[in-house]
Amino acid sequence: MELIEEAITAGIAFSHIVFDSWYASCDIIDFIDELGKKFISEVKSDRRLLVEHPLSKKKAWIRADELVKLINKHLRHKTRMVNYGGKLVPVYTLNVMVRDSSVKLKAFVILGKWSEEDNKSCHVLITNDLSLDHKKACALYGLRWGIEHAFEELKDSFYFDHYQVRHKEKIMRYWMLCILVWTLVYWIKQNAYLHKTISTKASTCNEYKRALLKLMEFSSYACLTKNDSLRAEYFASIKSQRFRNSCYS
Repeated sequence: MELIEEAITAGIAFSHIVFDSWYASCDIIDFIDELGKKFISEVKSDRRLLVEHPLSKKKAWIRADELVKLINKHLRHKTRMVNYGGKLVPVYTLNVMVRDSSVKLKAFVILGKWSEEDNKSCHVLITNDLSLDHKKACALYGLRWGIEHAFEELKDSFYFDHYQVRHKEKIMRYWMLCILVWTLVYWIKQNAYLHKTISTKASTCNEYKRALLKLMEFSSYACLTKNDSLRAEYFASIKSQRFRNSCYS
């Protein structure tokens, strides 16, 4: 909620707020709707939704995973296909509500995986944007995966979650440094054409990190061997002549 308020105060333009099932609480749904903003979220499999039962045609509270089974069995012929990442996935659209909230919602029941890497066989999205169609909803929600991928790289390659400080401001500084380095490496990955400089065919952030380390080592060695004054200053604090000689050679 604070992030949303800060974005609005800062004048950041956006069409929809997209988040995963952990944030799809009634408080956040009501908060966003009261602000006059639109959101798209996935819901957990055990979340109960007020829907029209496909058989009795009466309103009923049904778990999301049970709703998927009912649609798959009785209403699959009424689904529409959406192209996601080159893969056609059937989607069924219906009006729903969530418990303890009066906000009218639209749900998109996606009967399939987003991709081969997706560990879920189905997804249920909800939105307070009642004018949204299934294609636009899936396309907008799909943008979230780019953020997830960025966080995955930040954690796996740049130790984003390995900070050892407790003060909020210091944690933020650490995060900003991580994001700055990630941005630099990502730019190099997209624009620097390292394959023209080194033989390593880097593709992941970790491989680019190792490739950049090699370049820095080569450059540092070249600078020290070609500049006597720089080399003398660099090794001024080293007492061992043997160590200096081994480095020079």
